Amino acid sequence: KKESEEFFATAEVGQKFKGTVRSITNYGVFVNIGPVDGMVHITELSWGRLKPPSELFNIGDEIDVFIKNINTEKKHISLGYKTEEN
Repeated sequence: KKESEEFFATAEVGQKFKGTVRSITNYGVFVNIGPVDGMVHITELSWGRLKPPSELFNIGDEIDVFIKNINTEKKHISLGYKTEEN
């Protein structure tokens, strides 16, 4: 709990992390980035046609993500995945 509070106190939009896919849903993937999990929405997973997240990732995959939005009150983090390369 203390670690996640410290994380929210220092986290910044745009900050990059190497995260681990924790769970996969129809609407995105949940990624662990240290003491907290964030969500990458399905629309953030690719530039092209939307594929089910389960076709793109497996639980345990390491992926590079960045913070798109932080809701400190609700302790929610929205993550981005899309870059020029993917």
